[in-house]
Amino acid sequence: MRETVDDAELTAAGAVAGGLLYVLVAVLAAVLEVLLVPVRVGTVVLPISVVLAVVTTVVIPVLAGTVTGRTAGAALPLAAWIITVVVLSQARREGDVLLVGSAPLVYVTYAMLGLGAVSGIATVLALDKRRLGAGGRPAVAHPPDVARRPASLGPTPRLTRQTVRARGIEFAVWSSAPVLGTLPLLCIN
Repeated sequence: MRETVDDAELTAAGAVAGGLLYVLVAVLAAVLEVLLVPVRVGTVVLPISVVLAVVTTVVIPVLAGTVTGRTAGAALPLAAWIITVVVLSQARREGDVLLVGSAPLVYVTYAMLGLGAVSGIATVLALDKRRLGAGGRPAVAHPPDVARRPASLGPTPRLTRQTVRARGIEFAVWSSAPVLGTLPLLCIN
């Protein structure tokens, strides 16, 4: 029989994998945005990359912070985005450049890097403040509108965990203790 994996280990592994996935998404978004800097319609430069930079540096850290549950998990994709844009802005030995330093493209380049970085940093700081309560302590884990178990019912009954295998997939099944005249509570994960 296979050894079961602890739920905490599975959650931690999922958070790390999710965080790394969002770092990869941030790098790919930065590459796409750098390539979209010179987009024009006729002679008019369209700042599509600026809009995409602001959107991606807000959305990706929020999603990464949600998956990892940590502010550092939200900051890593932003750092990867900034590093990627800065690296791609450098000229190669042969003289090839992706971000041209002549007007009007230089304004789009600076706006993309500046607004993307500022919006991303503001997002990470906002996520950090939302997670922390007064005095830098973690905020209350449960909002006040959540129903509490009345003290007259006694302590919360313990759930028992079983591993059930169905069609080659193992499921964690949590059930409450049997009570006469009621159906047991089941939770399948």
